[in-house]
Amino acid sequence: MELIERLESRAKAGLSNPAEVTPELLEAALNEAVEIVGKKDVGDTVKLDIANFRLMLMIKKNGVDDEDLDLYKEALKSVKNADTLETSGEVTLDKFVKVGQRENRWG
Repeated sequence: MELIERLESRAKAGLSNPAEVTPELLEAALNEAVEIVGKKDVGDTVKLDIANFRLMLMIKKNGVDDEDLDLYKEALKSVKNADTLETSGEVTLDKFVKVGQRENRWG
């Protein structure tokens, strides 16, 4: 199942009026999620959490639920802590450690 289909299924299950979920809104929410994730190496679940939150922002007039907000915040933390993918598909670390050679204590 493609990501957009999974998003549609998830969104319609969480709304009292599933007709509010349109292909245009689904595509916009998924595009926003892809933009937020950027070149970070995260799973589809993280992308779905972000896209679902963005979709609910577009649909719900009274704001999003606290549960949706919590999932969104956790997804953003995952994106922040994820490794970055180079354009070649290689994973590079966002955190670097300075390495040096120890001195000989005995001589």
